[in-house]
Amino acid sequence: MIEVTDRSAIEPQARADAASEAAITRLIQRAARFSDEQRYVEWMDLFTDDCRHALITRENHREQGLYNYVDKGRLALQERVAYLLGVWHTPRGKTTHVVSVLDIEPAVEGAGARVVSNFIIARAAPAEDSKLYASGQYIDHVVCDGERWLIKERTAIIDSSFLPADFADLV
Repeated sequence: MIEVTDRSAIEPQARADAASEAAITRLIQRAARFSDEQRYVEWMDLFTDDCRHALITRENHREQGLYNYVDKGRLALQERVAYLLGVWHTPRGKTTHVVSVLDIEPAVEGAGARVVSNFIIARAAPAEDSKLYASGQYIDHVVCDGERWLIKERTAIIDSSFLPADFADLV
């Protein structure tokens, strides 16, 4: 048994790590909540200016195939938000995200952290029952910008090889 007598060098780092993990978990949960509440401008503000937001099916991800879409940068997210706000289509039904953060670890390259989360999205259209809309996994690279964590890169990996209708609104 190893006895540690001076914990002062260990405890501040442990507290910082725990605080960072809590802040990162809140960031991931906030992204889901803003999407569900159709607060897309606030959702977009959870990303860095040079962000990357992408969607791919699990099969294509496994085979290193094509992405269904890739948005790069703030302008691309602004276009997605304009679409989601109904500028280019009829507003979607109500969604409910259930997100479970599985792992937060230091990023392999650069600063920040890599976050792996499972998600399920249920969708209810007017006069219809709620239905499973999509399930899968988010792989996020998050960075700390001063006092707040932001998503630098998000890849949504959809479990199904068939995408749901209006898959472009998966955020």
